[in-house]
Amino acid sequence: MVKGLTHFADFFKNFTANYILIGGAACDVLMNKVGVNFRATKDLDIILIVEAISPEFVKQFWEYIKEGNYNVKQKSIEERNYYRFLKPTNNKFP
Repeated sequence: MVKGLTHFADFFKNFTANYILIGGAACDVLMNKVGVNFRATKDLDIILIVEAISPEFVKQFWEYIKEGNYNVKQKSIEERNYYRFLKPTNNKFP
């Protein structure tokens, strides 16, 4: 299982309609459900569902980033934004 995935899922348990898990972590979850081992991945790729985002979710999202105490925080400058958070000092976080 991806490091931090359970913590992430617990932290956002009331906001499952606000994001979609994609990439290697999503494959890991699906493969584990059918009893197949999947390659290790170190990060979580998520897509935020803009139509479903609430002020409560935004607050929870930034609280998660704050608690993870990520050393690297990046934001794209393109029309479609992406954010990247790397190297958390809290070892519960991906």
